[in-house]
Amino acid sequence: MAIRLFSVPGVPEIENRLILNDLTGTRIDHDLDRKIAKVIWESFGIEGTPEFHFEWAYDDEGENAQRITNIEHWRRAGWDITDNAGQELRCVSRFRAALICVAEGYAGKSMIDLEATIWRENKAKDEIVPPSLKAQNQNFLALGRPRRRPAA
Repeated sequence: MAIRLFSVPGVPEIENRLILNDLTGTRIDHDLDRKIAKVIWESFGIEGTPEFHFEWAYDDEGENAQRITNIEHWRRAGWDITDNAGQELRCVSRFRAALICVAEGYAGKSMIDLEATIWRENKAKDEIVPPSLKAQNQNFLALGRPRRRPAA
């Protein structure tokens, strides 16, 4: 199962900022660079920008060797780099080295740590229903309060 990059805390805001920058024609955004560095440090456990030379993987089919797509390559490496519409995220190039470091075990956090972080973030966003409302909801679903049978 691949880890969804869009679920990593802070990545949706960065992706939205990149879309906004494309629409407004902004080329230099130092605040965005600081946010990316913060997400890389907090979520991946990497300080600074790791230098990593990345080569594309090819399917070894002899003469029929074919270059695989970017999305498929990252999926094989354990990452889902698509947004809600199934398109490749614009911020993947900014996180490429961090994704490789995490997948290869060179980062401060492992992929399991990252999955746990994503799970905790999603759990924190879940709505907590107070016990009094739970009882009220159960009564509503049972079509009213439970009635006692008359004594026989």
